[in-house]
Amino acid sequence: MAIVSDTIFGPVKLERHGGLLVTDVDGEISFKGVVFGGWTASLAVLAAAEGLDGAVLSAAHVLFSGPVRPGRIELRVEDLRTGGSLTARRVAVTQGGGTLVSLQAWFCPPDLLAEAVPDGRPQASPPPPPEDCPSLEWFWTDVPFLRHIDERGIDYPASVETFRDGPPRVELWARPADREARLSPLARQLFDLVLFDAHLLDSAYRATDLTAMHILSLDLCVTWAAVPPIGWTRLTADAITGPAIMATTGTARDEHGTAYAVATSQGRVRGSV
Repeated sequence: MAIVSDTIFGPVKLERHGGLLVTDVDGEISFKGVVFGGWTASLAVLAAAEGLDGAVLSAAHVLFSGPVRPGRIELRVEDLRTGGSLTARRVAVTQGGGTLVSLQAWFCPPDLLAEAVPDGRPQASPPPPPEDCPSLEWFWTDVPFLRHIDERGIDYPASVETFRDGPPRVELWARPADREARLSPLARQLFDLVLFDAHLLDSAYRATDLTAMHILSLDLCVTWAAVPPIGWTRLTADAITGPAIMATTGTARDEHGTAYAVATSQGRVRGSV
């Protein structure tokens, strides 16, 4: 039996082998030989969602305990709570005999997460619209899988060379590059996981030097109060920087400025790249 799901990176197939779900991770969605953490987390969510037809995430907490390499991975799903309006599941992602990624997630019926509602507070000055913001295509040379995302910098460095000694903050617009894609609400939440994992630590890098150090992502925690928008998402990320540990926070908003999800991520500084 196989589970096939649509994502921003194309269809994904998870096959059941006894008590495990198994898939091969595409080497394209990696950086320096390590599979992108937001993508591994997305695969874990798809495994956890098996049998929960139409359910969406209310929260996901991911721990990255080791590097996942392109190739076969195994996902073991455990029920933590089933019934009522919320279901909790845990997923262990293993490769080569070791657990490298762990996910704990809450799922709920989609009607519990309606469209985001403005909170009534006055909005700050709106950012420039996406069409007036520069593309972040310069990332594609080193991170080619980001070609699947149309990203525009609001407050974001314009090159590797300028990614240093700035404020510990980034802000950008993003949407799937395939404008014709009709992603489900859960698939759009996986897009949020990818965005947050790709850019939360950027706020810490910006205050230091992208070319002088490497920050390992230790975890990613995302909670949703509403379903993601179909159009543009505006993501902001801020960092608290320390000599060995970076703590980051982020918010995802729709194109009208209404927040619908928040995230945190912690990073471990490991010296020069």
